[in-house]
Amino acid sequence: MDLFSIRIISYDIGKSMISELVINTLTRAFLLKEPEEGLIIHSDQGPQYSSKEYF
Repeated sequence: MDLFSIRIISYDIGKSMISELVINTLTRAFLLKEPEEGLIIHSDQGPQYSSKEYF
């Protein structure tokens, strides 16, 4: 969610919490809206955010 415009930029849904969901969502968001300097990505610190693929 872009907190300035209060719009959802990108999301993905799956049957399990896998790192590909996060990677696909961020990739799509970066393609739709080029991130500006100072971008902060907030996560719930779930296991998909600590995977090798995410890093």
